[in-house]
Amino acid sequence: GVISARQAFDRVVAEGIWDQHAFVELMREDIPLDFSEEIVREAEKIQLDELFASREDLTHLDAVTIDDVSTTDMDDAVSVQFREDGGFQVGVHITDVTALIPMHSALEQDARARGSSLYFPDKKIPMLPSVLSEGLGSLKPHENRLAVSLLWDVDAVGQMAAPMWTLSVIRCNEKLSYDEVDAILDDAIHTRHPMLSSLFGVAEDLLVQRVETGAVVVAHVDRRVKVLADGTVDVE
Repeated sequence: GVISARQAFDRVVAEGIWDQHAFVELMREDIPLDFSEEIVREAEKIQLDELFASREDLTHLDAVTIDDVSTTDMDDAVSVQFREDGGFQVGVHITDVTALIPMHSALEQDARARGSSLYFPDKKIPMLPSVLSEGLGSLKPHENRLAVSLLWDVDAVGQMAAPMWTLSVIRCNEKLSYDEVDAILDDAIHTRHPMLSSLFGVAEDLLVQRVETGAVVVAHVDRRVKVLADGTVDVE
C-alpha cells in the first residue's frame, strides 16, 4: 500500500536515524543549523570601533527598543527629542548590519545563501552568527551601535515635516517590552509616558494617512506559539 509522509517519518524515527523533532523542511532545503568555523572566525574579527568614523553621532538621543521580552536581536529603536516650542523630533533607527559585514567575504556569502533568520516556536536559526545577530548588530542598551536613522520634526499641532536620513552611531538607553509600553501608555505620571504617547500619536496619524491614500487594512488574530519544557504546545 501507499505509505504516507507521516508514516515514513515515524519509521525513520523508530529506526533511530532521526530525532522526533528533526527539522525535515530545513534538511529538504539544505539549510545548515550551525555556522562553520570560518564564518565564526570572520565574525569575531570585526571591530566595531573602527566603523564609527564619518557617521553622525546621535548618541545623545534618548533611544529605546520595543520588542518581545525574549528578543535578543534588537534591530530597530525609536527616539523622541522634545523642543521648547512644543514640537519634537522623532527618530527611527535601524541597525546597519551592511556596514558590519565585509563585502565579498565568506560571511556575506553565507548570509546571502541563508537569506533571513528563521523563527520556530522552540528555536531560532539566525542569518548571522550570534556575535553579530545578538552582539555587534543588536541595539543593546548602553552600547554604541551603527544605525541608519530616519529623523523628522513634528510641530506643536502635529504637522510632520519631511524626513531626513543619516548614517549614525546611536546608544539605546533601555530595552522595553510591548507589555511594558502598554502599561506606560496607561500611566500618565511615568517618566517615559510623554515620549511613548508622542510616538503613539505619530503612529496613529501615519496610519490614518496610509488608509486615506488607499492602504488595505487587514484585521487578523495575532497568535503566539510556544513549546513548553514538557514538550506540549501552548497557543495564545
